[in-house]
Amino acid sequence: HAATVASGDDAVFADQLTRNFDFLSRPLSYFYLAQVMGGCWMVVLCLQRYLRDAFTRRALLVSLPFFAGMTVVGLLPEIRVFGELIPLFLTAFWLIMREVVQTLQPAPIPAVRDETYSLAG
Repeated sequence: HAATVASGDDAVFADQLTRNFDFLSRPLSYFYLAQVMGGCWMVVLCLQRYLRDAFTRRALLVSLPFFAGMTVVGLLPEIRVFGELIPLFLTAFWLIMREVVQTLQPAPIPAVRDETYSLAG
C-alpha cells in the first residue's frame, strides 16, 4: 500500500487531504462550494421536509460519506468530483419543487353569479 501512495501527477493514488483542507480554509471556497450542482443542493438541504419519497431521502445520505471520501482522493475545487451526485440531487430537487407547488396552490374560488351585469338584460 505504501508504494501506491505518492504525491505527484503520475501517482496511482495521491492523498489530496492537505490540499483540500487548504482549500476549505479560505472563506471564498465556501462560495464556490455553494454553487456546486447549480446550487440545487442548498434547496434540498433547506426544504428537505417537503421530500416525501423515502427512497430519495435515504439515498441522499450517501452524499456524506461520498464527500468525506472525495476529500481524501479528489480535489474539491474540481466540479467533476461531484458529478456522480448530480442525478441524485436533481431528483430530490424536482420532487421537492413538485411538492412545494402542490402545497402552495390556492384553493379554488367558487363562482359567484352576479345578475347586475348580465348580458341577457
